[in-house]
Amino acid sequence: MVALEVGEDPDGPGLDAAVMAKRMEAVADIRPAALGPGQRLHSFLLRLDGQDTTDAVVSAISRFRAAAVGGGALVGARVLRSGEIGGDDLLRAGSTRARERLRPKMLAVAAAVLIVAAGLVAVGGRSHGSTKSGAARGTVAQNLLADPSFETAAKTKGLARGETPWGDVHASLVDKPVHSGARAQLLQVGAGHEGGAWFDVEAAAGRTYEQSAWIEVRALDPGARVELLIEWYGSAAGLLGYEQVPVTAVDNGFALRQQTVTAPAGTARARFLVNFTGGGAAVVDDAALRSPPT
Repeated sequence: MVALEVGEDPDGPGLDAAVMAKRMEAVADIRPAALGPGQRLHSFLLRLDGQDTTDAVVSAISRFRAAAVGGGALVGARVLRSGEIGGDDLLRAGSTRARERLRPKMLAVAAAVLIVAAGLVAVGGRSHGSTKSGAARGTVAQNLLADPSFETAAKTKGLARGETPWGDVHASLVDKPVHSGARAQLLQVGAGHEGGAWFDVEAAAGRTYEQSAWIEVRALDPGARVELLIEWYGSAAGLLGYEQVPVTAVDNGFALRQQTVTAPAGTARARFLVNFTGGGAAVVDDAALRSPPT
């Protein structure tokens, strides 16, 4: 068994723990706790048979990343011994009995695991009372974007708070389709034209940044592409470089696009863009730009 702890994003929408549990095939909110003003820490239990400790934790974190429900960030992953839980009824998502019986069990974790692999960090072993503590608790990396789930309208019609349009883009906030929450950002660019929208945030040279967004490409001109793009700027506003994830085909639903990049020397600012190099339309939701603690 692996227990995952997920903290609500202070800048994002409230985490829908039931949806995340369903996507991960896990028991949700075993031990909800206060994380900060208006925030909670959610716990999920995943059954991963036939795997050793390391593989089980990595598999659990992979499930979390694949679920990608907006509003939450991974805080820690802990391995539970088989003797600490009992009964298949504990594995049924949403089971009241599961939640009640697991609350005290989650606090007595015997194995502490610290894994850093493929950009994933799993932290295990926190205790209360007389139980000994393992590795230190991880820190939730803040989402640097102003309105990553596109829930709040900006003064510029059709855009979410913090966004800036460029080129021949026609933007609107839509309630269908959405990846999570009530709204998503629809961007449309005329045939033969270019355009998009961006967020600007402060950034620091040498730091690693994780950029991601759920994007559904709904239409695309021949030869055109949609790009998840990050640009680096210095203090004098000069472009220092960029990294991109190109999409050249229409999607059948939302797909996660992401990249991990390092800011070059002289960086003072990062620009998070969704960009069109030709006509097309795409819906963007649950965007994120995070700089994990080193």
